[in-house]
Amino acid sequence: MKKTLLALIACSSLFAQYNFLIGDDLDRIDRYIPHTKKVVYNKPQPITNTKPIAPKPKKVVVFLPYVGMINYLKDTTKEKGYVEGLYFSIFDFPFKTEMDVEQTSIIYKDDTPDLYQGDFTLMVNYYTGNNLAYKTGIHYIDSTDLETDGGMVFALGALYYKMYEYNYGLDLYYSYYSNVETAPKIFQITPKAGFNFGNYYSFLGSFYLEAKVDYIENLDTSDTYFSNSVKISNYKGKFTTTFSYWNGERVYAVENGGFVVNNLNELQTGGIKFSENYKISKSISLKFTYAKTKFKDIGDAESDLYLLSYSYSF
Repeated sequence: MKKTLLALIACSSLFAQYNFLIGDDLDRIDRYIPHTKKVVYNKPQPITNTKPIAPKPKKVVVFLPYVGMINYLKDTTKEKGYVEGLYFSIFDFPFKTEMDVEQTSIIYKDDTPDLYQGDFTLMVNYYTGNNLAYKTGIHYIDSTDLETDGGMVFALGALYYKMYEYNYGLDLYYSYYSNVETAPKIFQITPKAGFNFGNYYSFLGSFYLEAKVDYIENLDTSDTYFSNSVKISNYKGKFTTTFSYWNGERVYAVENGGFVVNNLNELQTGGIKFSENYKISKSISLKFTYAKTKFKDIGDAESDLYLLSYSYSF
């Protein structure tokens, strides 16, 4: 069966106008966790007290540059946006360290000054080797948006997984904005669960289905927001196709395990995402992503993201 990704690599973005998963078929847990293979001997073996030792997994390094363009539609003052960044990770069991640096700009239709922002993310994952994984990290924002400039998001998470079958976990986020008196403090809790089905070698390939819920509370005003999402990925040959849908309400939402931060005070009300990943070789993949997000600005507005990413692992 196709060995599926449990959403361990993700990439950051400005304002969560896009939310995409990278490396869907590059970073599978089974590449990292030691396994003990059953050995059958044709003749009796001497009895010893030595316990079998599982081989240490190979160190895996991933580089992923990406570029994207955002078009804004309907009743909004925004016109277009551009994004570029570089994601890097290194996995040396039992630790996986992830870093991302990104620069984004947004151009406005009116006299509003153009917005420029840098996002810097560091995440550390720890695998116990007993079907459990933990993570912690920080996301820092350097922005011309006065309210959220210097903002920091602190992340904690835990995941239980059954290889090739299912997983469930919980992520906690605390977003601390303190640049001006009106800057909020945000708490978010995100439970999630997913499972695998299908046969990779069949005509349709194998699938991974995941659902999650986001609960967000503004600690300064006690306002709360709920949203839910579902994602399905199909793995067949060199292609990985993913479609996701979400609805509800989000403000200052954190997504993709802490790499995506929606740090503008805009109410988001729903969205869809489609991506196609093509594995050029064992180490190289190319991915295209399209995402549409609905949000409130002057009135009802939308954004369309077109993103291209290239990943190289060794």
